[in-house]
This record gives sequence, structure tokens and C-alpha cells, in this order.
Amino acid sequence: MTKKWIKYYLLIGTLIMLVLAFAGNYFFIQENINQAEQKRTFESIYIDTSIDFIVPSPSAQQAQDLNSSSETGIEMFTPYYETRSGLTVNGSTTDKGTIIIIPNADKLSYTPYTTNRMIDGANTNGSGDAIVDKTYATANNCGIGDTATISIADNSYDFTIKSVSEDNTFYKDGTIALIFSETQNEQLSNNGISYSGAYVKAADYAKCLNYLTTEYKPYGRLKDSSVFSDDATYQQHLDNFNNANWAQEITILKDNYDTLKVKYDNVESGINQNNIINAIIVAVMIFVLNIAFVSNKSIKQFMRNYLIKQNGTKSKIRGFYTKGILFNFVVFAICSCTLFYYSAHSSVLSMKSTLTNVAFPVGAACAMSIVMLVITSIVVNASYSIKKERDSDDTEQTETEQ
Repeated sequence: MTKKWIKYYLLIGTLIMLVLAFAGNYFFIQENINQAEQKRTFESIYIDTSIDFIVPSPSAQQAQDLNSSSETGIEMFTPYYETRSGLTVNGSTTDKGTIIIIPNADKLSYTPYTTNRMIDGANTNGSGDAIVDKTYATANNCGIGDTATISIADNSYDFTIKSVSEDNTFYKDGTIALIFSETQNEQLSNNGISYSGAYVKAADYAKCLNYLTTEYKPYGRLKDSSVFSDDATYQQHLDNFNNANWAQEITILKDNYDTLKVKYDNVESGINQNNIINAIIVAVMIFVLNIAFVSNKSIKQFMRNYLIKQNGTKSKIRGFYTKGILFNFVVFAICSCTLFYYSAHSSVLSMKSTLTNVAFPVGAACAMSIVMLVITSIVVNASYSIKKERDSDDTEQTETEQ
């Protein structure tokens, strides 16, 4: 009986369970996690940050005046610099991604690099630290502990990558955020480098929206008259600046979210559908596998011989199937959970939030295994009556002799 068990349940059964677990993980669980991660990455910058608007190029004076301005409805105004060149990581020039310079570490919570968006490394950062988002880290093969150096206006600044954050999805190719000190920020200002933009948190949303779309002008782009050859050219620049529709360059995060989230509206229903399909496939395969073993002519003949020639019992036959069914379930469950762990571990999603992806197939396997325990017991009781009949005949013969 042991050899038969090894052949069918240990070898064939285990192989099928492994294939079933790998196929389910590849075609359903990984796909579910990828879809959920894309949705989470999209939503994160809108839901998990304290940013309501992004405005273009404020001047240094604007950055001071608009911070916590009750007249404009602004709670926090956080300027930043943006560039795509001049950075090396561990001595190698990076050619992918955007560099964001944050001039004030105290305002990080009002940027895309807030604490609750960190997925690896330090949760809090200060001057001299760098934060890479996941896309940038992958594209440039860099990570925590690496040294990032940027050269601006003949000055070189060194930073240590301390954290990996969720993606700054306003940039498709990833970002690295460098946190400057107040002194370093002054050096940039003294070299005539203007802010590229600012993250805005509203205290009064309606008032802030009205101010930004009707009154805000990016004075960081207004050039001094000294750079023009004559007054007429400067006046033309000034007229163009004043007449420009700057509201078109303002990013309203709420509007962006409402427009773009349509793409992800069906993600959850798609994940549920995949989980149900995966569970059905698992249940059907376990049913078919065990019915095939119960109906196998070789096994059935062996069991009859076992009852007749080896003085076997029905309880041992039931044990043959019971141990096989339970063993195959354990193999499937362990393999599925292990594969799920490695699939979910590298995701920005929490293990807890994706647990249903493995709970469905393992739950289906458990339920069908219980059903098969009942079915095989019924089949054994109905199919293997030789032992019972023989025992009955022996009893009758003994009574007659007496």
C-alpha cells in the first residue's frame, strides 16, 4: 500500500499541486497584485499627501508671502527646484529621471515625499538626505546608502540616499528628491536660480482655488529689465507675462484624480473575478485528481487484493485516501503561500491588503479536500464489501460448526 501511495499521492499528486499553485500564482495572483499596485500607486499621490495644487515658478518673495496666507486660503506653500541634469550616483552619471530639490526639510510632509509614502529605509529625512522613488531606483540601479552628488553653478552638493518612496507619478521616469539646507538654498538663490514650482496645501479650498486660478502669477519667470537690450523689449516681455493664462499651468489634484481614476474603477471587480476563477479551477482540479485516483483500476484491484489476500480493512483503505488528500492539500497550501509571499513582498502594498488573493485558492482547496474526504469514505464503504462479506461468512461458518 505504501508504494501505491507514494506513486499516486506523493509523486503524481504533489506534481499536480505544484503546477496548480505555480499556475494560479502566475496567471491570477501576480496579475491581481500588479493591478492593485498600479491603482495604489496612482491613488497614493492624491490621497496620501497634503497637496491640493501644484503651481509654476514662484519667486522667493512669493514663497514667503504665500506661506500660511489667510487672504489666499493657503495653509502651506512649499517651493521646489526641478532639473534633469548634473547628478551622479556613486560617481556614475544618471541619465534617467527627474531631480527634485526640496529647500526646506520641515516641509517634507507637504510634498510627495511625506513619511507615509516611504516603503523602505528611513521614515523621516533631513538636510543632506536623498529620497528615490521606486521607478527612479530601478531605472538607475541605486538604493539606500548610495551617494548622490549634484553640481549647480560651480558648486557641488553631496547627499546620502536614505529612503525609497512610492512613485511621484507626476513624472513617468521617476524622481530623486534632494533635501537642501537653508545655506545651500541661499546659494542657489544668490546664483539667480528660481524655483520651478510649489506644492500648495489649502486651508480654505474654495478661496485658495479662486486665488490661484484668477490672481496667481509665477513671478519666478518674470525677468529683470536689466537682461533686456531696451525698454520696448522689456515692456513686451512684461505684457506677455501679465496677459498669459497661468491658470492652465496649475495642477488641480482633485480634478486630476476625478479624471484619471476612471481607468482604475474596475480593478477591484477584476481582482474578485480572478480570485473566483482561480478558486474554481483549484476546486475542480482537486476533485478531478482525487476522483481519478479513487476510480483508478490499478488502485481498485490492489485494494481488493489487499482485502482478500492481506487481511486488510476498510479503515486502512480510507486512511490511504485520507492521508493522500490531506498531504496534497498541505503541499498546495504551503506552495501557494510561499509564492504569494514572494509576489507580495516586493510590492508597495501591504501583505494584509493582498491576503485575499491567496485565501481564495487555499480556501477552495481546503473546502474541496473536505468534500473529497467524505466522497472517498462513501466510495470505500460502497465499493469494498469483500472484507465485510468474508467476515460475515466466517462468523456463520463458526456458528454452524458449533
